[in-house]
Amino acid sequence: MEVAVGRALELAGFEVYNNWQTGSGQLGLVVAGKGRLVAIDCQGEHWYAGNEEIVEEQRQQAVLMRLGWTFLRVRGSEWYAAPDKVLARLQGYLQAMGIEPMSGEKEPASALRLGLMQRVTERAEAIRASWQQTEEA
Repeated sequence: MEVAVGRALELAGFEVYNNWQTGSGQLGLVVAGKGRLVAIDCQGEHWYAGNEEIVEEQRQQAVLMRLGWTFLRVRGSEWYAAPDKVLARLQGYLQAMGIEPMSGEKEPASALRLGLMQRVTERAEAIRASWQQTEEA
């Protein structure tokens, strides 16, 4: 399903990346645009070996959300029943976030990762500064 969703988004003109590395984890499908990254979580084909895997995936997602990632979910049953409807919904969410279909070449993944790294570093510095102000008060 992930391949089908990614391909449909690509055909609609969106910048799509598969198997995006995030620290110790990996996101199966990422859409990029205007310096933003959105993870598309395709649910329905992946089987978990146990509750520990589910808890770990939720923990990793919570960390990524604190770092500014947005997650959009696609349920397999919805996709297979009405892919055009789900695609239209995804396009609406992406465009509402300022991610439009691209008109030219894909931005290199390394440039997107560098931008994300810079935002994470700036946010970490801001948090450290607020901690120091709290300690000094």
